[in-house]
Amino acid sequence: MNEWNSYWKNSTTGKRAKEILPSANLDFLISNKYVIYLLTNHGPFPAYLCRFKILNNPDCLCGEHGDVDHYLTSYMYTKDYHSLLSTGAAWTDWT
Repeated sequence: MNEWNSYWKNSTTGKRAKEILPSANLDFLISNKYVIYLLTNHGPFPAYLCRFKILNNPDCLCGEHGDVDHYLTSYMYTKDYHSLLSTGAAWTDWT
């Protein structure tokens, strides 16, 4: 466990995930692919798919940059969750 935690803390990748999960812990092993998409910003999002030339435009259909943060904080169809995320209430169980 110490070796894994050391690797996690010293790695230069995974900055987004480290903001939410600051240390390696067996309690935080996640097997749900949708949660992993949110933690890593790697998933079926226009910005990510554009990096690999799967899409030509990184923007959402609404015109904003189509990454995880957009869908979690400003996308019109997820607006019911925006206030929870802006206060940090949604991350309480993660830290």
